[in-house]
Amino acid sequence: MTAWQLDPAAVKVVLGLVADQTEAVSKSLPLEEQREAVHGVEWGYVWTQDVPAALVHLFEDVAIDVESVTNRMVAGVVGVAVATSAYESGAQDMAEIQRQTMDAAQTGNLSWFEHRAGQL
Repeated sequence: MTAWQLDPAAVKVVLGLVADQTEAVSKSLPLEEQREAVHGVEWGYVWTQDVPAALVHLFEDVAIDVESVTNRMVAGVVGVAVATSAYESGAQDMAEIQRQTMDAAQTGNLSWFEHRAGQL
């Protein structure tokens, strides 16, 4: 059997760090800097006339990639948070089952289990 040992507080810290980085990634290509880059190569007329359009296409492609990475980071944070919550809930459920088992073993009262069996 596999043993799981999670430290929910430590997981929360790591998720916070990842969330901070997610925000940084999402802001990694500011629109104003894109405009400045395009404007910076417009001066060359014939020699650089295709460069602004190429930069715009590059920025569009990079924006799609940044959004994709950001989406994956957010999904990862949410997924790990939900999984950690489920782990904690499962640990609490198992502790309650153990308490009820010990009580039933001592008293012979199986009503808690009978009630739960009806919910399955």
